[in-house]
Amino acid sequence: MRVFQAARGLPVVTLVEGGYAGKLDDFLFELESLAVLGFRLRAPGFWGGARGVAAGNVVLLGRDYVLVRDEAVVEREGNRGGDSANRAWFSSWAGRKVFARKGVELGTVEDVVLDDAPRVVRAWVIDGGRVVVPGPRVVLGSESVIVDDERVVVTTGEKVDTAAWWAKVAGVVEG
Repeated sequence: MRVFQAARGLPVVTLVEGGYAGKLDDFLFELESLAVLGFRLRAPGFWGGARGVAAGNVVLLGRDYVLVRDEAVVEREGNRGGDSANRAWFSSWAGRKVFARKGVELGTVEDVVLDDAPRVVRAWVIDGGRVVVPGPRVVLGSESVIVDDERVVVTTGEKVDTAAWWAKVAGVVEG
């Protein structure tokens, strides 16, 4: 598993050619299922612009680079659609508030936990290194994350992306 902010800016490399396709910039996900649909890349060079790759073509979201199958799977047009009723870019969700149903503000979305072969958002990371695992007690509202109860927010007491934080998150995410 990997937190997205640690992966943002990593070089994207093709498996077949060993070519450089750009830097990881953002990802699109489905609000209901939290399925990761695709990634936006920043192409190399001053005039490079945006590129994209479907999540199914990402082989590995690694520590030092992102690995995609081959150059043919990288979209060159940079056609970035905006958020819709059922899809959103993570960059537009970062900074959203997390509330309990009683109206108590619990924190702000800072990051997400993704698998190494990113197919789904596994958890929301909110300020203070705390974690909210998606499930029946968590709903994405139009402008916020809403939890049934404050106890759904798990306090790790650790700095995000450290070994101790990952040990606690893995236990929470795996159930």
